[in-house]
Amino acid sequence: MDQIFEGVFSEYTVKNVALKPAGAESYTNIDGAGSASEEYERKVITKAKSNVVVKKIARSAGSGTLTMSLHVPMALYNTMQGMLKGAAGSVISGVSVLPGRVQIPHVEIAMEIEDEDGDKKFKYFPDAVSSSFSRSVSSEGDTVAEVEMQFNLSVDAYDQIMYEALADELPTTGDITADTWMTSVSSELLQAEGATGATGETEG
Repeated sequence: MDQIFEGVFSEYTVKNVALKPAGAESYTNIDGAGSASEEYERKVITKAKSNVVVKKIARSAGSGTLTMSLHVPMALYNTMQGMLKGAAGSVISGVSVLPGRVQIPHVEIAMEIEDEDGDKKFKYFPDAVSSSFSRSVSSEGDTVAEVEMQFNLSVDAYDQIMYEALADELPTTGDITADTWMTSVSSELLQAEGATGATGETEG
């Protein structure tokens, strides 16, 4: 596999974020994020002889965490947190609740990032689920507080946890280009013709 970077791309600002909860037909675009950070788990295998470590191998554990601070439309926010409006007739009209036990939907996340020169990079997280969120109110503060959301990341059907690409290295035609990434990206559309998924089945 070719190395993604030949030079240096310094992630300077999150220009756009797009979220697509399970069951949604399209992405909802959010104009940027206050911050975003990623962390990926590693599994370290150690080999020892006579209590002396002689070898260590690190492998991806297939999981990670994405934390973002951003302003999210209320309807989308409620969906991603498992909040229910009307709670199937259990509360009065107009009231939303956060049930004590509710399955949180999975979400696909697309991200557009720029470096300090305005060059673009795209990211795609195919399988994320909100693991925690926090929100606060600072009365009459200088800025409107953002919601901090943490997502657990898992692999997709192709055993990939995250995809990324420099804008100028993407195809200029086809299903996924720099112009369509934020509205159309999916695991399926990112596979090369003839590629195999985690099950070994040929795509395309």
